[in-house]
Amino acid sequence: MKSHTANKIFTSKRLKTSLISLVLLVITGCSTNVENVKAVSEKSSAKLIINENNSSDIESYEFRPIRPPDYSSCGTSDSEMQLAKLIALDREQQRVEINCNEHLSKLATQQAYSLSKAKKVSHYIGGSPNKRLELAGFPLTDLDKTQDNTVEAIIGGEKDPEEVWFLLKASFGHKRHLLGEHKYYLRQTELGVGYARNWESPHVDYWVIFFAEQNNKKSEKYLNEEIPIKNVTN
Repeated sequence: MKSHTANKIFTSKRLKTSLISLVLLVITGCSTNVENVKAVSEKSSAKLIINENNSSDIESYEFRPIRPPDYSSCGTSDSEMQLAKLIALDREQQRVEINCNEHLSKLATQQAYSLSKAKKVSHYIGGSPNKRLELAGFPLTDLDKTQDNTVEAIIGGEKDPEEVWFLLKASFGHKRHLLGEHKYYLRQTELGVGYARNWESPHVDYWVIFFAEQNNKKSEKYLNEEIPIKNVTN
């Protein structure tokens, strides 16, 4: 059933993209092939790279999202790195840039162990997520410091990273946060994933994912619009 649903989404997207490409070709009368037009129309949230030798040719324009060359700093284990990769490379990911943050990955792993020890799936083991990051030395923006949770997603009860990602995407709040489907979250380019297991706990497996913005002293005036509610990932 899960595979069928995924294929259905993929097929409908391909059909929509093909129709857009056909219309573009008819309107512009351009000789560019369908694949190149599809790349331009499909990946709007990506870095624009221009071939300086022939900048007037549409075929010389390429849209590429910025992703980590490897995921070794996104987690401290293979499972954590695999989940980070699934999140970053998902075809619905809206973020232009994603970076593995070693500081966040260590904090995520520590928090996952805290959840397993407490035998709970809760954002408030050890304090609110944003406050925990601030106290641990992660440079949150001034706006994020005023929120309880705009950075953390958690889940318990599943071991396989692919199953974990499937369940997170099925949750509206988690999906919106982890795929950057709200403009507030598009700023969050730093990613860290943590995992812990405790056979004596109700859920056994515990996952913590941090997506956060690193404060670089930029103006935050534009963030006054649509500030998310507290605990957006619950």
